[in-house]
Amino acid sequence: MVMKDDKHIDGRGSSLCGWIQQVANEKMFHSKNLLEFLGVAQTYHNDVFTTQPLLFLQNEIELNLSIEKHQIVKGSDQKDFVIFDISVVANSKRTREIISSYLVRRRFREFDELHQILKQKFVKYSKPLPDFPKKFGFKVDWDKRQVKLEYYLRLLLDYTDIFECIAFRQFLQIQPKRFNELRVKNKSLQPED
Repeated sequence: MVMKDDKHIDGRGSSLCGWIQQVANEKMFHSKNLLEFLGVAQTYHNDVFTTQPLLFLQNEIELNLSIEKHQIVKGSDQKDFVIFDISVVANSKRTREIISSYLVRRRFREFDELHQILKQKFVKYSKPLPDFPKKFGFKVDWDKRQVKLEYYLRLLLDYTDIFECIAFRQFLQIQPKRFNELRVKNKSLQPED
């Protein structure tokens, strides 16, 4: 066995940590072996998928996003900011029935932060990201901004790899537990053979 220096071992350890983070978080591939390797207690295994939830989401679920409304809120610093209410509806691709529906509240700043992350993730993607509605001027037409942000979100759903981006899933509050709920509900909606 050849001993390597500490710098080499640290580099390999860092690479391994990066790989595990991508597999577990970005790709959302959770297997029993991975959970055991990471030291996740057996009692928590049911809270995490043992199948590939991204494939389930891409193949079985159709997401519909719309911005229901926006409201101006006064912050603790007495400055106004706008919150958008995003409706997230998951339909079964097979039956077209709604299997999950919830609301996510986001500020414009959070939309902008998501766009910056996606620009980095999709830099080598052959299809450029959709244009993001920029914040400009002192007088903003929030109704128009709402329409543009909704259109932006809908265009993002056209990217086949969008759900592999943890920032996008977090933005829409798509979590492993919610995936489990969708999977169970979707199985119950399948026709009997």
